[in-house]
Amino acid sequence: METKTAQQIGGRQTVRTLLFVVLIVELFLLIMETRGDFANGILFYISGQLNIFVLGLFLLLFSTTYFWGRSAGKEILIDGRNYLVIGIKYSLLETAVVLGYILILYMVSNTNRSIWQALLQVIARISIPLMGIWLWSVWRIKLRSSDKDFIEPL
Repeated sequence: METKTAQQIGGRQTVRTLLFVVLIVELFLLIMETRGDFANGILFYISGQLNIFVLGLFLLLFSTTYFWGRSAGKEILIDGRNYLVIGIKYSLLETAVVLGYILILYMVSNTNRSIWQALLQVIARISIPLMGIWLWSVWRIKLRSSDKDFIEPL
């Protein structure tokens, strides 16, 4: 397998997994927001999701996942490294990037809320799903290595 193909498989698989999980989480948040008053819930949900900081978080998540997914695909399919170690490594890196983003937002916004409490909430809410996303992605990448006659569609 060529390096370019391994990188394409890694990037696609990790972004697909992240997109699947983000859509499920967003659907859950939409249901929670609209359970009382549907019309106002939709408006509040849309205004919350169109916030520049939320959009920046999604851009950061998808871009880092794509580029690190390409690297993970190369490490797993070409270099033959253990997929569990790769998944844990990249999930911790992505958690650190998200924590840095949240930390910068709190420093810029000058909120009175305790920053440590917010960081602990982010760690609890982000690190476990990111670990699951990365472990599922690298497992799917590893499955691609066993498909010898797999031809990636265009």
